[in-house]
Amino acid sequence: MDAPLFTFVLCAYKESPFIEEAIVSAKKQTLPVRLVMATSTPSTYLRNVAEKHGIECVVNPDRKGIAADWNFALKRIETPYGCIMHQDDVYFPLYAEKVVQAMKKHPESLIVFPDYCDLLSDGKYLTVLKPRRNYFKEAV
Repeated sequence: MDAPLFTFVLCAYKESPFIEEAIVSAKKQTLPVRLVMATSTPSTYLRNVAEKHGIECVVNPDRKGIAADWNFALKRIETPYGCIMHQDDVYFPLYAEKVVQAMKKHPESLIVFPDYCDLLSDGKYLTVLKPRRNYFKEAV
């Protein structure tokens, strides 16, 4: 298997009921990815989830807020490309591949803002809401 070009750093906080779905979506990428969990709220729950999925769980010793947590997470990226993943995010299988393609197409870029949508579920139906503000799209 090729060395991963892309890292997902999963920012985990307390006991999210969505975290395993997030992990599974990261593991279903069409190219090899590195996945690591970062938290400033370590718990048995998070350790068990990380162990179950065979991912490293790193603990931020500085509890100085979300900006410090994100900076800590960014420092865990050891690949050319990466993303801070929130514990309730899910990614389509082509996500990492498309980000890598976009970055290679525009090597002068430092960041890309891929398309996204909000998924809402009432237990019966899944509703996809497209963003309404600050929405720009360039085809890759």
